[in-house]
Amino acid sequence: GEIAEDVTEYYARSAQTPTICALGVLADKNDHAVILAGGLLVQLLPSATEEAIAHLERNLHLLEPITTMLAKGMTPADICRRALDGFDVRVLDESPVHYACTCSMEKVAHAIAGLPSAEILGLQDPKGYAEARCPYCARTYRLTNEELEKLADQKKQEEK
Repeated sequence: GEIAEDVTEYYARSAQTPTICALGVLADKNDHAVILAGGLLVQLLPSATEEAIAHLERNLHLLEPITTMLAKGMTPADICRRALDGFDVRVLDESPVHYACTCSMEKVAHAIAGLPSAEILGLQDPKGYAEARCPYCARTYRLTNEELEKLADQKKQEEK
């Protein structure tokens, strides 16, 4: 389904908090690389009046798609101001958002160490190392045949 609709449904049913979620991703048609992506999550406070709710609903109904606003160069604060037009909007804090993968050699070694010792040894290669590639950031990690033997020996000790 649509992720934004799923998030909205979750808040309505589970958290029982009136929430609107709008998400968008613009991808290149040829290589499917992400050009821009963003989202907006609006939640009502318990003290929201019916008038304020109706006003917010009108604003959100008129809101352009997230990707359109981002493509026009609107900032997150601009998008919030547009969604909350007519309300007192104050930006309390801003922080940069960026993707940072948390993969590491230690995590790769830990994942390999979870295999049976015979499978660990089966990863050895005549070129002298095995490679593991992170599916998220594509960083490549190499474990030497000696490192694999050490992991297999440790696994054999655990298996006893």
